[in-house]
Amino acid sequence: MRKNSSQTPHTSKYESRQITIKHSNYNLIYDIDLHYPILVNWVEANQELIEGSTSVDRGTSFKADPTLNEDIQQVWTSDEYDRGHNCPAKDNEFSEQAEDESFYYTNMTPQHPNLNRITWKKLEEITRNLAKEGKKVEIWCGAFGDKGKIDDLITIPEYCWKIIKYGEEIILGFIMPNSEEVSDKHYIQYITTIDDIRKKSGLSLEDIK
Repeated sequence: MRKNSSQTPHTSKYESRQITIKHSNYNLIYDIDLHYPILVNWVEANQELIEGSTSVDRGTSFKADPTLNEDIQQVWTSDEYDRGHNCPAKDNEFSEQAEDESFYYTNMTPQHPNLNRITWKKLEEITRNLAKEGKKVEIWCGAFGDKGKIDDLITIPEYCWKIIKYGEEIILGFIMPNSEEVSDKHYIQYITTIDDIRKKSGLSLEDIK
């Protein structure tokens, strides 16, 4: 198996345990100690948001990322936490390969159902709507923190964050708690600054202006 360890501009103090992976429609940084992606990045384009163009079976399509060495544990399931997509499957329905890659475990974060199915999902829908209006939309997202383990190995992050840039100048940042209570608030109430995300995630995010 190939292990991709190319450099990334989004450096952090934990670089030695992080692997940069490039797929056809998104790139990511995977933390091999935490076992979740700390940064995922992609661009949404209106012409690529073609719903139902592929036939990936959501129930059985989660799989280990073949770009990682086999000795790095990826696969997990949980009764309490969803396998939450960072780069959404619906953003990848234009291509069978792209949608298939979106189900790699390196694109999954353990998310509380109220985050994955309600608040995070709503923000995904808003982002797609911006792209459908013809705007160029670039997204960065990830997670940080440690609130426990799945199978004594896969870290459950405390927070998930997202940055959305659309047009040439408008940038919005969000930090959401990975908890049951997250859906008590509208997603707009989780807006924060990019500098706050840099500080709390430990990532430089230096190419986001």
